[in-house]
Amino acid sequence: MDAMAMPTGRIELKLRKVSQLFNTLDPSPFRESELALDAEDYIVGRAQELPIDAPVAIVIHLPSDELSQASASDIVSR
Repeated sequence: MDAMAMPTGRIELKLRKVSQLFNTLDPSPFRESELALDAEDYIVGRAQELPIDAPVAIVIHLPSDELSQASASDIVSR
């Protein structure tokens, strides 16, 4: 690993439900839904605090019962 590699900026969200991320009035299918304005504002605000060229990781914390929902698997990326 390059000693000069930029550390990843972490933006962490602690949610009760996956649906808190998305605009409930958006009729689009789940994977195409718009982010809720509050979620978008928080993520963008935190990202603006990071160095402009830093990679960003968004970490979403959910209760274990919510992780079993199909919608939770749609937002997972590793």
